[in-house]
Amino acid sequence: MPLALEYPFDIKVFCQTFELAHDEVFYALKILEQNGNLSFSEGFFQPTRLQFIVSNEVLYNFQIQHEDYYQLCTTLVRSYPGIFEQLTHLHEDKLIQRLKLSEKRLYEQLEFMQKNGIIELTKKNNLPILYFNMERLPESYLQLKPAIYLERKQSAQTKLDAMQHYCLQATCRAQQLITYFGQTSDTCGQCDVCQPRTLNESALFDFLREARSIEELERQFFCANTALETMIRPHLLTEKIKFKAGKFYL
Repeated sequence: MPLALEYPFDIKVFCQTFELAHDEVFYALKILEQNGNLSFSEGFFQPTRLQFIVSNEVLYNFQIQHEDYYQLCTTLVRSYPGIFEQLTHLHEDKLIQRLKLSEKRLYEQLEFMQKNGIIELTKKNNLPILYFNMERLPESYLQLKPAIYLERKQSAQTKLDAMQHYCLQATCRAQQLITYFGQTSDTCGQCDVCQPRTLNESALFDFLREARSIEELERQFFCANTALETMIRPHLLTEKIKFKAGKFYL
């Protein structure tokens, strides 16, 4: 095979012919590209993507007015979580099979919904191109460069470590996520880490080992000022809790 030979690559037909999953084939091509065996110009290929750009109520009214579109709309909503929030990759073959429609009829319905302002639709375009950078070798000669394996292993380990840290760290879940993206925020008061911080004498005394303002107490225990005053007032009278310069302390 001549070097740098290029072929249009219909990944859909390839997957059907060899009974392979689309995502597995795509990522296998990317690994071979990193390995230097080929180049995959995926920029030539964009799958069909769709997003609902109306509310559930508007979509329901559309289905009432156009009964022929009820099954299509329902199948899309149930099959693709997040289809209201972002453009979502469609698997036309599965839709055609479930709806028992021809590809032509499916696109006719999608185009009608787009014209009526129900969806945003980006149709698939030209096939990607495969460039072979070296002669075709027997399968037994194919070897992945150690660096590729090690990089992927390290990447997977880094993600695993980050997830373990997220799960095990006794820090507000929302704060952890926001910190990951280089920002800061107050605790959310809703996650499993924040909720256990209920207001009681033991937790209050422990927190007041250092001088705290009323605002700090409210953020710590997620309660109203009145609830804090009710608990603190008796201890102020007995001087178990003291107040000075705008802060409470033991």
